[in-house]
Parts: sequence; C-alpha cells; structure tokens
Amino acid sequence: MIVAISATGCGVSGTPTAGELDLRRLDTGPYPIEPIETGAEYDHSMLGGRLLAGMRLADNVVTGSVIDPALTYGSADLIPDAAWVHNYMTEANRTVLERNRYLYGVVAGSTNNKSYDVFVNYAADDDLAALARRKNPAFISTFIMQFPDATAATRAAAELEETDFQVAADGNQRVPLAKHQEAHTHWRPGVPTIGSAAAHGSYVVYLNIGLGDPNLDRLAELTEKTYDAQFALLDKLPALSPKEVLRLDNDPQDILRRVLNPGRSVSPSAIDFFSYGPTGFLNWTRSLRGLRDTFAAVGADRFGVGWGTIAIRTRDADAARALAPKLLQPPGIEVVATDAPPNIPGGGCVENRSELLRPKRFSCTVPYHRYVAMVESNQIVDVHQKVAAQYALFANSE
Repeated sequence: MIVAISATGCGVSGTPTAGELDLRRLDTGPYPIEPIETGAEYDHSMLGGRLLAGMRLADNVVTGSVIDPALTYGSADLIPDAAWVHNYMTEANRTVLERNRYLYGVVAGSTNNKSYDVFVNYAADDDLAALARRKNPAFISTFIMQFPDATAATRAAAELEETDFQVAADGNQRVPLAKHQEAHTHWRPGVPTIGSAAAHGSYVVYLNIGLGDPNLDRLAELTEKTYDAQFALLDKLPALSPKEVLRLDNDPQDILRRVLNPGRSVSPSAIDFFSYGPTGFLNWTRSLRGLRDTFAAVGADRFGVGWGTIAIRTRDADAARALAPKLLQPPGIEVVATDAPPNIPGGGCVENRSELLRPKRFSCTVPYHRYVAMVESNQIVDVHQKVAAQYALFANSE
C-alpha cells in the first residue's frame, strides 16, 4: 500500500510541520518499496537455518579490539557448511569438519593494518629471513564452530590442530597454555604467529593470532585472553540441535523486511541479506567499526544488511537522526560533501575517498522514526533513487 506521510514527522510545539509527503512523487527508480512479505514467505531449509544460526552465533564472537584496542580493522563471514571453508582452512581441515558432522559457524578477524587480509596467515608461509626483514601486522582470526555434541567437538578440536601442526611438523613446537590446558596449541619458533583449537561444550574455538615480532609469551597471553572472552560469550548461548536450526525464524527482530532488497530475497544470505546485533555487526563491518561507542550511545540494537544497504534500529527518532550523519563519515573514512537526495527529509550524501574500506563512490543516509539506513552506489542518480526507495520502504513497513 502506498502511503502519504509527514515530511518532518512530529514537530516541536509552536512550530508548524510541513505538508504530507506523497511517496508516489519520489523517484525510486527500479527499486521495490514494499516489504518482502507482500511477495513471498520464507520457506524453512537446512541451509537457511544454518545461516540464521550463524547470525545468532556472530553476536557472541568476541571482537578483536576487545582483546587488543589496536586491532581496529577486519571483517567476518558466515560458514553454513564445511564446503564453504576453502577461503579459511586447508582441504585437510575441511575433511575434519565433515568427519565430525560440522553444523555451522562464523569466522571473524581483526587486525591493525587496513590493507591486510586477516584470514590469510602469510607469515606461516614465509621463510624466517623474509619475516625478519619486514614488520608483520598484528591480527586475531577466530573461527567458532558448532558440532552435534561435546564428543564431536572435542575430537574435532584435536584433529584440526594436529592437521595444522603436520604442515610443518619438523619446525613446529607444541605450546602448553597454563590457563587452558585443554587447548591444542603450536607455533614455529621465529614465526610471529600461533595456532590453537579448543572445544567448549559443543563448540570449537579455532584461533590464529599474529604479532609484529615472534614473541611467544605475548602470543600465548593473547591466546589465553581470547579464550577467556570467547568462552564467556559462548556460555550464554545454548548450542542448537539440527531440528532447532531448521526451525529458526528468518527475521525475529523485524529488521530485514525494512532493508532495501532489489532482488526481493526472502531467504537469508551470507553475502547480501542478513542481520546482526551490535557485536555481530561490528565483527562484520569494515568501515563502521569506529562507531562502536556511537552505536551504544544511540541504542542501536539491530542491523539489517542488504545489497549495498544497511538498516539500523536505534532507541528512538532523535537517536536515528543523530546517527545518520555519523554513518557517512566514521573515523578513518575520508569523504567530501555531495548533493543531498531531493525531497528526502533528513537525507544526506557524501562522495567517498577511502576506496579500500568503502569501495562504492557515493553513500547516502536517511532516518525514519527510530530507524536509519545507509545506501551506496557508484552513480549519484542511482544512490538518490536508492535512498528514496529506502525511505518509502521504511514508511510502507510501519
């Protein structure tokens, strides 16, 4: 249903409000402006359930900056099946997951170097002379997996670390952790990284941690600190049975139906249709990690992500309006002002100059009641159409 709404929302006492905004007059281009449930409903599937379980888990994966404040860059990914681990693990490790009936998982990484791929342990592949000649980035890469039971998880943790150890068995050394003797840990002297795996109930925590220099004491300290923080989060998250995975709701927080969705997706996707709470979102986002404290201040509690769009639920309308301009220029992102979207109350746009962290040329934001969205595109006309469509979608989702 197309609606007409106030262009400014509730006005301050004594101040007249603008007239009604007719959504039919907005240039929304080819983009849909009705919530997805008007076209189709989510059909429960095992793949969809594993993705939803991963989103649930992502909100309980410790962010690297909690362990070391210098680790301000990074990203995360949902891993709903063992076949998806090829970017993060060896083929031998993939067979370990399959053999132990891996259910789902999340990989998250943080680093102090915005150009570094935190999921590739380059240092482990270089000779010692090459490592000594350069300054290596610091990083923490965490892969949290769930298995059907504690027995399978315990076996998988031991097998994963043993598989990694055997890659360079002549040079690797076991590393006992005083605080976590159940963990299977190793390093190669002279290489500034450490690998470890430990079971925690039905979960496995699989870590790769690196520093600028090969300091074993510091590597072990970071590993133990990461386990401490991660196990505390997992203690709050009951493991799921396969039946519970299958029955997970697609949009329990009512955020995905409000996200601009050009493909009219109804099933979750690891790439372009998913939602997180604050921790999961901060693990995933590359460009907005510097807004951790801002998100907390405005009560941002749910984040929906579509293709080129992020929708955020805040405490109230004032909080949404306060957050909108900060999304456009978070710490570490260089931008210049550009034309605001026409006829969109509170809308604003910038041209991005930080291609590595924000590859699209233009970004625009729009607040609507307690929600705010940011859309991106390489074309100014297209980004204006997107933000208009997102505004209309917000209105039609009420």
